[in-house]
Amino acid sequence: MDRHNSICYFLSILHFVILFLSISCFHWHSYLFTLYLYSETSVISTLRCFQDSHISIPYEETGLVL
Repeated sequence: MDRHNSICYFLSILHFVILFLSISCFHWHSYLFTLYLYSETSVISTLRCFQDSHISIPYEETGLVL
């Protein structure tokens, strides 16, 4: 569980770095398009990653074998 949270934090930091670089490298007319792509992919995937880390289902119920 801790490893999953650290992966989520790493992904969120990476997404913010990518957003910052894309805003600084592109002109302002590409800002809205970049923000749209960022919000559609990175934010949603990061939120899902954090939501998945808080869902704890016993392995007996899922039928998974480690």
